[in-house]
Amino acid sequence: MKIFGLPMSLSQKILYAVHIVFLITINIAASTEANGGEEYGDVTGRIILQGEIPKLRPLLGPGDNNKARDAALCGALDIPNDSLVIHRKNRGIQNVLVYLRKAPKEAIHPVIEKRKNQMLKVSLKNCRFHPHTMVVRNDQEVVIEQGGATGHNVHTYPIFNRGFITLVRPGKPGLPIKLQPFKLKEPLPMQVKCDIHAWMQAYWLVLDHPYAATTDANGRFTIDKLPEGEHSLTIWHERVGYIEKAYKIDVSKDKRVDLVVYEVPLDRFEIRDDELRE
Repeated sequence: MKIFGLPMSLSQKILYAVHIVFLITINIAASTEANGGEEYGDVTGRIILQGEIPKLRPLLGPGDNNKARDAALCGALDIPNDSLVIHRKNRGIQNVLVYLRKAPKEAIHPVIEKRKNQMLKVSLKNCRFHPHTMVVRNDQEVVIEQGGATGHNVHTYPIFNRGFITLVRPGKPGLPIKLQPFKLKEPLPMQVKCDIHAWMQAYWLVLDHPYAATTDANGRFTIDKLPEGEHSLTIWHERVGYIEKAYKIDVSKDKRVDLVVYEVPLDRFEIRDDELRE
């Protein structure tokens, strides 16, 4: 046997073999340590409406110029009621938050552990918060994108963290406004409002772990890399509160738990008559 083109004695061969085995063992141990020795799986599902899809009137429109501040600018296009967004074809409910209320005891998978450093962007385009619902890890940075023809503010209503009000001035787009990271997790999604324009609001869920999602336009969500075992999912919507406080799921190694479809009856959303189109 030769190494680097040079002949090796028997003792050198033994030492070399031991060294190779040692390196392999270290790599295996490091890989095991990186994911805490745990196994992981994914959870996916779809939240849909059970019942007739309501036709909600816009919060503000071209005919409402005297009803709100900056209505001539904000009401140039109909501002939809984002508190209940239903897909017209597949009945999917958007902006439902699905999450673990407590961080699991097992180690967070290293792939999603890296996401904690991601910057989360919020825009106030067309006098609305985008996105309307958002999951914020308490060590992530939120930035507010400036711009638009009218001014706004961002006012948070947390329970455990310190609330703040940030002014967003009108004008040309500029540097984003960086918010201080939230130090504590919140027990519920917190309301975020613009005090200048009363219809503008959003909901941010502040957690100390990454196991959470908000449903998309089709009512779908995915929570990936959950530790193997039993977990309790909380399902929450701003008009209902808790849809489920503790929906039990069982996660298996390298498998996807598919909740398929979860139906929410229309009467749980408590829609007022004056919210409906005539």
